[in-house]
Amino acid sequence: MAQAVAEQFFGCFISMQHWSDAWLPKGIASYLCGLYSKKCFGKNAYREWIHKELDEVVKYEEEYGGIILDPSQPPASLPAPSPSAPAPESAFYFPLKNLYTISPLYMETMRKKAQLVIRMLEHRIGYELLLQVLNKHLSLAMNASTTKPGSGQWNHMVISTNTFAKAIFTVTGKDMAVFIDQWVRTGGHVKFHLLFIFNRKSSDSPVLWIRLDPDMTLVRSCQIDQPDYMWQYQLRHERDVTAQFEAITALEKFPTASSRLALTDTIENDHTYVKVRSAAAQCLTKPTPWCRHGLVLRPCWPCSGNYSAHSPALTSSSRTISRISSIISFKRRQNVRPRSACRLYCRRRQMGGPRVSDGHSRRRSRSWHSARIAPSAHQQSSVQERPSQAQT
Repeated sequence: MAQAVAEQFFGCFISMQHWSDAWLPKGIASYLCGLYSKKCFGKNAYREWIHKELDEVVKYEEEYGGIILDPSQPPASLPAPSPSAPAPESAFYFPLKNLYTISPLYMETMRKKAQLVIRMLEHRIGYELLLQVLNKHLSLAMNASTTKPGSGQWNHMVISTNTFAKAIFTVTGKDMAVFIDQWVRTGGHVKFHLLFIFNRKSSDSPVLWIRLDPDMTLVRSCQIDQPDYMWQYQLRHERDVTAQFEAITALEKFPTASSRLALTDTIENDHTYVKVRSAAAQCLTKPTPWCRHGLVLRPCWPCSGNYSAHSPALTSSSRTISRISSIISFKRRQNVRPRSACRLYCRRRQMGGPRVSDGHSRRRSRSWHSARIAPSAHQQSSVQERPSQAQT
C-alpha cells in the first residue's frame, strides 16, 4: 500500500521524461516506501529488507552483468563515441534503451538498485536535504499543473537525471556529477575481500569480529574470511540483524559443536529478531554432523501463555516454530531422526500446543498461530517416497 501511494506522486503525477530516466520515479517511490516501513515495522525489519535487496542486486550483476540505470549517455570521464564508431557490445541479450524489450527480471532488479542509489544519495547530502529536493519537485509540479499546456511550465511534471542533479545543486549547493557518473551511468558494484588472521603469540588484544560498511551505504559485495569463533561472537553479541544474518550464512561452512551451540542459543533467545531465529533454524537443516536427535525440539515444546503483545510464547509459536517444524519434517524425509520420535513430536506439538494455550481473549492471535502451524503439520504427517523406492 505504501509503495502504491508513493508511486501516485513519483510515477503518476511526476513521470519520467524518457525511458532512461525510469530509475528516478521507481527508486524514489521505493525509497519513500522504505521510510514508511522503517517507521511502521521497526528498524530491524527495514535493515533486513535492505540487506535482502542488496544481495539480490549483487547476485544478479555477478551472474548477468552490471545494471546501468541511465544508459542514455556515457559518463563524463569517458569520451563520447563518434557516430561512425561501432556500438559497444552489451553484456545482455536484449537492448536496454526500450521498455518493451528488456527482461522483467532486469526491470525488477533495476528498481532495487535505484532504491539503493537513492539511499546512497541520502547518506551523501543528508536526510533532510534530500526531502527538500523531493518537495521542490512536488511544489514545481503542483504549480505547473494549474497552468495551461502552452505556458511552458509542464516540463516540471516530468523528471530526468539532469533535472534531478540540478535540483540537488539548487537546494544543497553540491555538485553530484561525479556521483551520477559513478553509480547511475556506470554499471556494476564494489567488491571487498577481507582476510584476517590472529596471531596469539605476538598479539594480546584479540579482535572479536570484523564488519565492513555496516550501514550498507554502498552497492557492494563483501567477502570476509575469519575464523569460526569470530562468526560465533558476531552471532551472539552483535545486535545488528544484518550482521547476524551474515554470521549464520558463514557458520554453514563450520559444522562444529560450538557453531551448533551458537545457533541453538540464537533460536532459544526470545530477545532475538524472529527472522534471525528462523534463519538459524534453517541453517540446522544442512546435512552436517550436528544433525542429531532432539537438537531443535527443545524450543518447540508446548507451553502455556496468554498470547500477549510481547509474550515469548507468541513469538516462539509462530514463525520460528513453523520453521523448526518444517525442519523436523525435512529430517524425517531424510531418515536422519527416528520416525517414532518424529511422530511423538508431532503429537505433542500439534495436539498439545492449542490445548494448553490460553488465547480466548485474543482469537485473532491464536488463529494466526494455528494457521502457521498447519502447513508444517501437513509436511510432518505426509510421507514422501525416496528416489530409490520410486524407481523400483
